Amino acid sequence: MSSRVASAVEDIVDTEEVGALALKGLVKPGPTFNVVGLKPGGPLRGAPSA
Repeated sequence: MSSRVASAVEDIVDTEEVGALALKGLVKPGPTFNVVGLKPGGPLRGAPSA
């Protein structure tokens, strides 16, 4: 995910930066992140799984 999305969900998920990724349509590579898990006590705990 992008750094913009990562900052929007930082309260509910743990992320790890995977480095800069060159994407079509962007002038320069941007930082990208993986979701590694939910944070304890986050709002999604106990929610039904899809």
